Amino acid sequence: MDKKIVKIIIVVVLLAPAITGFFVIRHKVRLARNRKIMAERAEAAKHRNDGAIGVAAESAIRVPNLKGMTLTEAKEKLESIGFDRYYYKTVEMDSELDEGLIVKNEPGAGVAFNKADYISFTFYISNGKFAEKD
Repeated sequence: MDKKIVKIIIVVVLLAPAITGFFVIRHKVRLARNRKIMAERAEAAKHRNDGAIGVAAESAIRVPNLKGMTLTEAKEKLESIGFDRYYYKTVEMDSELDEGLIVKNEPGAGVAFNKADYISFTFYISNGKFAEKD
Protein backbone atom coordinates (compact mmCIF):
# COMPACT_ATOMS: atom_id res chain seq x y z
CA MET A 1 0.00 0.00 0.00
CA ASP A 2 2.83 2.36 0.74
CA LYS A 3 4.22 1.83 -2.77
CA LYS A 4 0.84 2.79 -4.30
CA ILE A 5 0.74 5.99 -2.28
CA VAL A 6 4.30 6.82 -3.32
CA LYS A 7 3.43 6.20 -6.98
CA ILE A 8 0.34 8.39 -6.70
CA ILE A 9 2.37 11.17 -5.08
CA ILE A 10 5.01 10.93 -7.82
CA VAL A 11 2.35 11.06 -10.55
CA VAL A 12 0.65 14.04 -8.90
CA VAL A 13 3.96 15.87 -8.47
CA LEU A 14 4.91 15.22 -12.09
CA LEU A 15 1.49 16.17 -13.46
CA ALA A 16 0.89 19.21 -11.23
CA PRO A 17 2.75 21.70 -13.47
CA ALA A 18 0.91 20.43 -16.55
CA ILE A 19 -2.46 20.64 -14.80
CA THR A 20 -1.67 24.09 -13.43
CA GLY A 21 -0.50 25.23 -16.86
CA PHE A 22 -3.73 24.00 -18.39
CA PHE A 23 -5.82 26.03 -15.93
CA VAL A 24 -3.67 29.14 -16.37
CA ILE A 25 -4.03 28.97 -20.15
CA ARG A 26 -7.77 28.33 -19.82
CA HIS A 27 -8.08 31.35 -17.52
CA LYS A 28 -6.18 33.59 -19.97
CA VAL A 29 -8.39 32.43 -22.84
CA ARG A 30 -11.51 33.22 -20.82
CA LEU A 31 -10.17 36.66 -19.90
CA ALA A 32 -9.41 37.45 -23.54
CA ARG A 33 -12.87 36.25 -24.59
CA ASN A 34 -14.53 38.32 -21.86
CA ARG A 35 -12.57 41.43 -22.87
CA LYS A 36 -13.65 40.93 -26.46
CA ILE A 37 -17.29 40.52 -25.42
CA MET A 38 -17.16 43.66 -23.26
CA ALA A 39 -15.59 45.64 -26.12
CA GLU A 40 -18.30 44.44 -28.50
CA ARG A 41 -21.02 45.38 -26.01
CA ALA A 42 -19.53 48.84 -25.51
CA GLU A 43 -19.37 49.34 -29.27
CA ALA A 44 -22.98 48.18 -29.64
CA ALA A 45 -24.04 50.60 -26.89
CA LYS A 46 -22.34 53.45 -28.73
CA HIS A 47 -24.33 52.73 -31.86
CA ARG A 48 -27.57 51.97 -30.04
CA ASN A 49 -27.49 55.27 -28.14
CA ASP A 50 -25.66 57.24 -30.80
CA GLY A 51 -22.53 57.61 -28.68
CA ALA A 52 -24.13 57.81 -25.24
CA ILE A 53 -22.44 54.98 -23.38
CA GLY A 54 -24.25 54.04 -20.21
CA VAL A 55 -27.45 55.83 -21.17
CA ALA A 56 -30.48 53.68 -21.86
CA ALA A 57 -32.04 54.64 -25.17
CA GLU A 58 -35.56 54.88 -23.74
CA SER A 59 -34.53 57.31 -20.99
CA ALA A 60 -31.98 59.36 -22.92
CA ILE A 61 -32.37 63.10 -23.27
CA ARG A 62 -29.94 65.25 -25.21
CA VAL A 63 -28.66 68.70 -24.46
CA PRO A 64 -30.10 71.16 -26.99
CA ASN A 65 -28.19 73.98 -28.68
CA LEU A 66 -28.65 76.92 -26.30
CA LYS A 67 -26.43 79.42 -28.08
CA GLY A 68 -28.09 82.82 -28.50
CA MET A 69 -30.73 82.24 -25.81
CA THR A 70 -31.09 84.15 -22.57
CA LEU A 71 -30.54 82.25 -19.35
CA THR A 72 -34.30 82.21 -18.68
CA GLU A 73 -35.05 80.86 -22.16
CA ALA A 74 -32.34 78.20 -21.79
CA LYS A 75 -33.72 77.01 -18.43
CA GLU A 76 -37.25 76.83 -19.88
CA LYS A 77 -35.94 74.87 -22.87
CA LEU A 78 -34.06 72.40 -20.65
CA GLU A 79 -37.07 71.82 -18.42
CA SER A 80 -39.41 71.42 -21.40
CA ILE A 81 -37.38 68.50 -22.78
CA GLY A 82 -36.99 66.71 -19.44
CA PHE A 83 -33.98 68.16 -17.64
CA ASP A 84 -35.62 68.43 -14.23
CA ARG A 85 -32.59 67.72 -12.07
CA TYR A 86 -29.78 70.10 -12.92
CA TYR A 87 -27.80 72.95 -11.49
CA TYR A 88 -25.75 75.54 -13.26
CA LYS A 89 -23.16 78.24 -12.97
CA THR A 90 -22.60 81.18 -15.26
CA VAL A 91 -19.34 82.56 -16.58
CA GLU A 92 -19.20 85.97 -18.21
CA MET A 93 -17.11 86.30 -21.35
CA ASP A 94 -16.36 88.70 -24.18
CA SER A 95 -18.37 87.95 -27.29
CA GLU A 96 -19.90 89.49 -30.38
CA LEU A 97 -23.33 88.38 -29.13
CA ASP A 98 -25.56 90.87 -27.32
CA GLU A 99 -25.18 91.15 -23.57
CA GLY A 100 -26.94 88.41 -21.60
CA LEU A 101 -27.04 85.81 -24.39
CA ILE A 102 -25.48 82.37 -24.05
CA VAL A 103 -22.29 82.05 -26.09
CA LYS A 104 -21.79 78.36 -25.32
CA ASN A 105 -22.71 75.75 -22.75
CA GLU A 106 -21.03 72.74 -21.23
CA PRO A 107 -21.95 69.98 -21.67
CA GLY A 108 -22.48 70.90 -25.28
CA ALA A 109 -25.35 70.27 -27.63
CA GLY A 110 -26.06 66.62 -28.39
CA VAL A 111 -24.62 65.08 -25.21
CA ALA A 112 -27.02 62.45 -23.82
CA PHE A 113 -28.01 61.88 -20.20
CA ASN A 114 -30.49 59.74 -18.30
CA LYS A 115 -33.60 61.61 -17.20
CA ALA A 116 -32.77 60.77 -13.58
CA ASP A 117 -29.21 62.18 -13.71
CA TYR A 118 -28.18 65.34 -11.90
CA ILE A 119 -26.40 67.45 -14.51
CA SER A 120 -24.05 70.35 -13.90
CA PHE A 121 -24.21 72.97 -16.64
CA THR A 122 -21.86 75.86 -17.25
CA PHE A 123 -23.39 78.69 -19.26
CA TYR A 124 -20.98 81.16 -20.84
CA ILE A 125 -22.86 84.44 -21.01
CA SER A 126 -21.89 87.32 -23.29
CA ASN A 127 -21.05 90.62 -21.62
CA GLY A 128 -21.62 92.39 -24.95
CA LYS A 129 -17.99 93.34 -25.40
CA PHE A 130 -15.86 91.96 -28.16
CA ALA A 131 -12.19 92.05 -27.26
CA GLU A 132 -10.26 92.86 -30.42
CA LYS A 133 -6.84 91.31 -30.72
CA ASP A 134 -3.87 93.48 -31.68
